[in-house]
Amino acid sequence: MNITEEDPILIILFNVALYDYFMNLLKKESYKIFIVQNTNDAFQILENNKPKLVICEHHFPELDGIDFLKNVKDKYPDVIRLMLSGTKEFEILARIINECEIYNILLSSGSSEEIKKIINMAVNKYNYLERYNTKNIEISHKNVELETLNIHLEERFYEKTSLLIKAKKELEEANLNLKNNLDHLSAVSTERDMLYNDLQRSYVDTLYGLVNAIEAKDAYTRGHTERVEKIVSCLADKIFLSEHDKIILKYAAVMHDIGKIGTDKSLLIKPGKLNEEEFDIIKKHPLIGEKIIEPIRFLEETLPLIRGHHERLDGSGYPDGIKNGEISEMTRIIAVADVFEALTSDRPYRKAMAVEDAFCILDKEKDKYDLNIVGTLKEVINDEDYQPEYSK
Repeated sequence: MNITEEDPILIILFNVALYDYFMNLLKKESYKIFIVQNTNDAFQILENNKPKLVICEHHFPELDGIDFLKNVKDKYPDVIRLMLSGTKEFEILARIINECEIYNILLSSGSSEEIKKIINMAVNKYNYLERYNTKNIEISHKNVELETLNIHLEERFYEKTSLLIKAKKELEEANLNLKNNLDHLSAVSTERDMLYNDLQRSYVDTLYGLVNAIEAKDAYTRGHTERVEKIVSCLADKIFLSEHDKIILKYAAVMHDIGKIGTDKSLLIKPGKLNEEEFDIIKKHPLIGEKIIEPIRFLEETLPLIRGHHERLDGSGYPDGIKNGEISEMTRIIAVADVFEALTSDRPYRKAMAVEDAFCILDKEKDKYDLNIVGTLKEVINDEDYQPEYSK
């Protein structure tokens, strides 16, 4: 923890009953707490006491909590912002996140431990940024440009998703009519297939855009997805998978890290080792990726591969800690390809390893990885018809 007795936080509450709740929740923490009931007092404390964190109730009689946090963002952009809200409506949550650029939402239905953990993490984030901002001015400017691009991409994603859902509904209605008239509608059936293929391509194009947005956050992992896809395709050919399984494996390889779209970019480019809390955040990306892909019916067979690409045969992986026979062959293929590509690529915390050194690690950790697949990967890398970006 990086909390000191000089860490001031500001809490704006319309509901007086919450006063005692927050005082009891944080009484053992080393915070200087300011609790006010109106925005005038809040801005006075922001100006005079420089709080590191602002927590605001969503609904206020004099000013909407979203508008207030937007004003805080504009006037005091370095202050970490949290919204206390009981809503579960997606559009409202999206507006809070996008317009206020908050660190997180404190759901009123959440446990006290969860709320306290988020508050502590928010203050830690402020302290971390404060220490390193002076050394990263040039990077900060580039990150601002990148953040703008990410927001634009997210907006485009939401826009395209709405259009695709509408198109999918129209397509399902068309399919129902087609099933009732199959004998007389062969031409329409052909058109239906074309529309469905277009819909699939639209979904895939949108998801590719999300993958590119993730890799744009981190120069070190740019091209990671493409290289994993290439390795996986070669392994699938060597192992003689069916054409259907090759397609599923290809899509899963492309989407395996899509859950990192919501990961704080400071964690993705951190030059040192992640602490336990930071690693716990990173470990959520397989589950987030599964949730993103879950509504897309034709990609449902990729879900266990996306969820399980960090599982290990000895049960030491995540998120489920499954082992051996519980991990499918295709999931093992992606796991080996992913770790091999990571080892042989530059990362913020180390230079790329030589291919031979990477295979030594895979061989040494034989309890974690399928050695038959590792052996096939060696054949792929040494295949004269395969020209990887790694030196032999």
